[in-house]
Amino acid sequence: MQISVILLAIVLAVSAAKPSGAVALPGEAPLQVTNAASQGLQSWLNLIPPKEINEYGFYHTSEFRKANPGNPIEVFYLRASSVRTYNGDNLSLLQLPSARRWVIPVIVDGRIRTLLTVAGDGMSFKVVRIGEAGVANQLNSILGHPYARNGKAAVRLVKLLGERSYSDFILLGATESDTRLIPLQSARTAFSLKTSDIYTQDASYPSRQVLRSAKEVLLLMKQNILEMDHEKK
Repeated sequence: MQISVILLAIVLAVSAAKPSGAVALPGEAPLQVTNAASQGLQSWLNLIPPKEINEYGFYHTSEFRKANPGNPIEVFYLRASSVRTYNGDNLSLLQLPSARRWVIPVIVDGRIRTLLTVAGDGMSFKVVRIGEAGVANQLNSILGHPYARNGKAAVRLVKLLGERSYSDFILLGATESDTRLIPLQSARTAFSLKTSDIYTQDASYPSRQVLRSAKEVLLLMKQNILEMDHEKK
């Protein structure tokens, strides 16, 4: 009897820890990730050819000295085949396995200029890339959005694999009720998404735009994929 009570308590504790409808939550970045970014930042900045610094989000090499790493954002991969079969019932397709990769914003004068990518095998981590200034620039506005600043919105970078190659999204929130999937420019172009497909008007404040739910965005993407499939026939 005592063993049964203990087992029941364990089951209830586990159920409470992972609520129904949970989506992929980023774990806290290992200390090795932040260390790798801090130690490798200046070396990777110095690898940028002076004539190409604008492509990396900088105006002059003198800015490199002011650069600091921001908070790591975990990367997840989503396959287009999962979107194609999405039925709108729940967000189980967003229960994504970790890619063991993080992007670290490189911040100068309060703005994200570019991204370091840190990858590892769980034991050791290292910087493997610098770039994606376009994604970095879009992060400035997304992370400044009230929804991202409300203190409960976990931030993840989702890369869609499939017909659209790498289409980037930012995933905010932890449960189905508060999850938002924000297409970045690569995804907007690939899926022909308009601003009205991402934002809708607040019923209480018509002049204010609010982010559509992740379900709505996924269904729009599914429709686009199926239309493209039909055109190929």
